[in-house]
Amino acid sequence: FDKLVCLQGTDRGAILSLCSGIPVRIGNHRTAGFVYTHRVWDVAAFLGIEPERCVKPWMYLPDEAIHKARILLEGTRRPVLFSIIGGSKKNKRWPEESWIRLLREMISAGWSAVLAGHGEEEKKMGARIVDMVGSANVMNLVGDLEILETSAVASLCDAVLGGDTGLLHIANSVGVPSVGLFGPTLPEQVGLAGLDKCFISSCKEAGCQRWNCPKKECLGLIDPKRVSKALLCLVSMRADT
Repeated sequence: FDKLVCLQGTDRGAILSLCSGIPVRIGNHRTAGFVYTHRVWDVAAFLGIEPERCVKPWMYLPDEAIHKARILLEGTRRPVLFSIIGGSKKNKRWPEESWIRLLREMISAGWSAVLAGHGEEEKKMGARIVDMVGSANVMNLVGDLEILETSAVASLCDAVLGGDTGLLHIANSVGVPSVGLFGPTLPEQVGLAGLDKCFISSCKEAGCQRWNCPKKECLGLIDPKRVSKALLCLVSMRADT
């Protein structure tokens, strides 16, 4: 090969790129950027795409998925918050207590919420959150939908909130105001710098990418009240435009 493009930004990606022997290596890494000959921002140029033609990724959703999502949300009080409660690593998840406080704030402000995620562990987490919030205006859809259906539900909500997950990337690509919660990763490290609002843990080592970090508070340092205020403000501003 003549050119290599690595969009991962991971240690494994950097090692493979260095060992590949490919002369032109395009990528990014927070500490091992030297293995690349060009930065990841040059990808468009190497692919022959003019910078002014680059647009934000957009996800197409089939009519069937939208139809099912409309049925699921039928009768749900507006506005609706698409709440991505999980994460691939435990320290990428906002604590249950924080979600409970946030959702109580949003419910009191007249909102409803849909909980999204996948896997048995996150499904149980969603059930506990619903139970503790104690409101019929919180719907737990964790693990109940296929990815297209989940994306369609997100597209019909009024705002999205979640940590560094694939679902947040997807929700951000369907045109809904999106707010991210970050701790062990930073928005610019994971391709989420374009979110409408980002909250970053006040931990001095935020962005460390250490999945076994003993500092369990990390994302728990993000205040739910600040997040709720940002969501209310964001949606209010959108409504006024």
